Amino acid sequence: MKFRSIPVVLIPALLFAAFGVLSGCGNIFDPFDSPSGDAQLLSDARAYFDQGEFEKAAKLYAEISGDKADEVNADSAFRILDVNGASMGQFMISFGTGGGSIGKGLTSLANHMISTGGAAGKTKRLAILEAFQKINAITDPTTRGMVRFATATAMAAEILAEGASPAGLVPGDIANEPANCATATPDTCGANASCTGTLTRFVALEDTLTRLPLSGTSKMDGTAPDFYVFSAALEEMNVALNSEIRSGGSLGGGFISFLGQLNAVFRASLAPAQGRCARYSLLSQGIGTLK
Repeated sequence: MKFRSIPVVLIPALLFAAFGVLSGCGNIFDPFDSPSGDAQLLSDARAYFDQGEFEKAAKLYAEISGDKADEVNADSAFRILDVNGASMGQFMISFGTGGGSIGKGLTSLANHMISTGGAAGKTKRLAILEAFQKINAITDPTTRGMVRFATATAMAAEILAEGASPAGLVPGDIANEPANCATATPDTCGANASCTGTLTRFVALEDTLTRLPLSGTSKMDGTAPDFYVFSAALEEMNVALNSEIRSGGSLGGGFISFLGQLNAVFRASLAPAQGRCARYSLLSQGIGTLK
């Protein structure tokens, strides 16, 4: 399996320290230089995941399972993400500079994907879906979870990129009066006109889509970025973290907390009142800003 290299100057800041800021504590896993034996391979795999090195983590998990087909399919999925602007190096950069916020990290990744690896839009969305569907051929649960998590996170970022302004996602792309919308609460956001959005940027059409499709492109090939696709991607991230990877490190724990807070409002409030509460929940989690 061939990995793309990260510039040496980025290694100290991004590889060993970046993801620690997401939970306010250091990495709970301690990687070894030369892993051998399942226990050590597992420790290394978890450490690599918590550092954002998803390719290396998936490779080690596949070694534990002894299934080289898993490794091949995981690598294929990561390569698709790479050519579409969602390389694992970019994951590290985006979430490592997120200032402790997963929302800001997701915004950073979305901004990178606006034009990197082709323009954000239907073609890129379907390419990421193809990468996601590689999980069908992966038998080891943890390796499958690695691929599910990375591709679903890329899909969520892609939907944000599709609705973003050309220079990057800003709060005004999400709600017409973002400053006022951000002062709402889960109980009042539905009636808050400040949280109304521009529907040419984000729509809520595919109301039966709760998970990303494991085959085909049904409900994924619309021309506008759909909040239901974003919601389905969030659910896949949740499944990967809680049912397959089961990581308790800073990255995994940070994402689990983020998904819990975001999903409490977002997924139940998409279509009513132009998804006002969904837009409020994005803003409340730091999506749309890098400050």
